[in-house]
Amino acid sequence: ATAIAPGRGSAVTEAPRGLLYHSYNLNMEGKGASADIVTPTANNSYRLEEDVAELAPSVAHLSDQELVKLFGMLVRAYDPCISCSVHELHVRVKRDRQKE
Repeated sequence: ATAIAPGRGSAVTEAPRGLLYHSYNLNMEGKGASADIVTPTANNSYRLEEDVAELAPSVAHLSDQELVKLFGMLVRAYDPCISCSVHELHVRVKRDRQKE
């Protein structure tokens, strides 16, 4: 029989959508005590949100239909699986009427 001691193991692997981080802790009995997984989607979300905010002012003049297409393309550039994983991608256009 193999003895399993308490400890921690971590790894980073490259997945098709980006880096996948995972870490596991074993308790005194060698059983899983905790796990931490950071998916590529979670890892990329901050920069995606920043890019959406940065792009929005320069394309605000476009039609709602054009904005939906453009921002859908931006989201899929970061993670092509987002729209397929839920089988759709909802983009809501919210305009600030005071600036028009």
